[in-house]
Amino acid sequence: MKGKIFLKHAVKHAAGLAAVALSPLTVRAGQGACILMYHRVADTGIFDHSLDDWNISPTQLQKHFEWLSKHAECVPLGDALKPGYSGTRSKPVVALTFDDGFANFSQNALPC
Repeated sequence: MKGKIFLKHAVKHAAGLAAVALSPLTVRAGQGACILMYHRVADTGIFDHSLDDWNISPTQLQKHFEWLSKHAECVPLGDALKPGYSGTRSKPVVALTFDDGFANFSQNALPC
């Protein structure tokens, strides 16, 4: 099992490095915009983040959302990508994304 987890972590790391290497060829967020990507929202019981570093607990996600509601303006991804869009706002612009479509998003993220 540990071998499978290690391989999964290595693939995620390689994908992240590839995304950085290809970033000059991709669309960038407007100046000042931030895009937060959440992968999985669940209480996994794993405390070794080197094995599961793309997970966030529902409690921690709630804390993220509370902070964002006070300090940032959450907007649709398309708006965050518009050039100059964030310059017209009084708070930093943030877009949230959830990848892979896990069922735990509807169970653990939507209630937040």
